[in-house]
Amino acid sequence: GNQIGNRAVSNIYITIRNKFPGIFDSNFTAKSLRHVYSSSLETRMRKAGVPKEERQKILQYMRGDEGKDSQNVYLSQATMEEVQKYSAQHQKDIFSYGELACF
Repeated sequence: GNQIGNRAVSNIYITIRNKFPGIFDSNFTAKSLRHVYSSSLETRMRKAGVPKEERQKILQYMRGDEGKDSQNVYLSQATMEEVQKYSAQHQKDIFSYGELACF
């Protein structure tokens, strides 16, 4: 019935990493899983068409954060992924043989 402390949580992850060293490395922590969860949830909501402000509120609630600005890292990460995807396709289209044939 008592709350589990940060040290106990850390020890759980250490135990799991030690028992399964081929599967989990030193990056397997509660904090890393929290970030993976937040990033994947943001991506899923964005792809589902959830507006940015709503995604921000949902992430804030799910993570238990006090301020909505703490979600900006996930919102900007998703934006950068989109920029890279569309930029790569745009460059491919611009420099394709068909586009250059007009020169």
